[in-house]
Amino acid sequence: MNLAQRWPVATFGLLAIAFTWALLPLAERSVLASLAALLGPAFAATVTAAGMGPGALRELRDRVTHWRLAWRWYALALLLPLPVSALRSALESVAGAEGPIRLQPVSALGLIVFVLVAGEEIGWRGFALPHLLARTGPWTASTIV
Repeated sequence: MNLAQRWPVATFGLLAIAFTWALLPLAERSVLASLAALLGPAFAATVTAAGMGPGALRELRDRVTHWRLAWRWYALALLLPLPVSALRSALESVAGAEGPIRLQPVSALGLIVFVLVAGEEIGWRGFALPHLLARTGPWTASTIV
């Protein structure tokens, strides 16, 4: 039995930290290194699951690609902040808030970071949380994650 099979969460955590922290000194000089560091937990989850065997890797893939709700709920979660922000801005304007209220441009870096944050979700919620839930309750597992 290897480390990934015996202690999957510890193996994942050590790999995630090692991968991410190894890139941090480069992050100051390279945006690409910064973005790659965001993938540390996804990388660690994939490597740990592969070390556990093909079943664990398939299970991780299924957790990441399985949509649990209808698409309209995901659309609502992504689009609802727009009218809420517009309403807030309108109320601020009516209340006499100073300064122009305008949309901020979306930068390419902002979009990349938004997409790469998925690396955190794949690792911590897609891999570590289910393994912790198998051994502890939801409060303990969530606190550890």
